[in-house]
Formats: sequence, structure tokens, C-alpha cells
Amino acid sequence: MQPSTSRAINFKTSLTAIRRAAADVYLFTDKLNWLKIAHQVALKSMQSVDSLQKEMDTTDDLSAVLASSSSVIFFDDIVDEDIMSELESYILTRTENNEDDDLTQFLNEVLEKIEDKFKVLIKKIHDFNALMKNELD
Repeated sequence: MQPSTSRAINFKTSLTAIRRAAADVYLFTDKLNWLKIAHQVALKSMQSVDSLQKEMDTTDDLSAVLASSSSVIFFDDIVDEDIMSELESYILTRTENNEDDDLTQFLNEVLEKIEDKFKVLIKKIHDFNALMKNELD
């Protein structure tokens, strides 16, 4: 196997892991308006993976694709954003006058589940970014 083919396989494997993690967040948050922030990030992550995979399939110059892809920029930006804090703040704002402890407990449990799933997504993106950094250095 040629080194460039091996590198491409490593990137495709990493992108597949991102897509799986994003799909997990996407499915968990689907059609839940209060969780729209996480849902949109998951959707954009899946679209970015698809776009990047298409770009990689159309050229042999992996470095050029990585250096110019808007998907790579998205992945780089998303790890710096604090989506979970935004989501928590949004839900807190929506429930601040709520006196139902059961509802508050339920929403906290949902947030914990989303956070666990989102951590996996961010970890997979970090792994991809590290692989990309090694490729471009």
C-alpha cells in the first residue's frame, strides 16, 4: 500500500468516526426544538464529513484538500465553540421561572446525555484535527 493511500484511509476512517458521533447527536436531538443548537451542529458536522470525503475522492492531493476545505475550517471552529454552555444557558433561560423539580431534573438528565454524546463528537473532531495537523506540518 502506498503511503498516500494509507494516509487517505486514515483520514477517511477518522471522518467516518466523526460522522457516526454526529449521527448519534443528530438522532438524539431530532425534532426537539429546545435542543436545536446541538442538532444543527450535528447536521453541519455530517454535511462537512460528506463534503470533505467527496473532495478527497476527487483528487490525489490530500494536503491541498485539507488546506483549502471549508469543512476543515468548520471542524477547527467547532472545537473552540462551547455549544453545551449555549445549550445549557438556553434551557436555563426557558425554565428559570419553573417550579417543577421533576421537570428540572429531567432536563438536567437530558443535558447530561447530550453532553456525553457531544463530548464523543468533539473528541473525534480533535482526533481528526491532530491527524490533519500532522499531515500539513
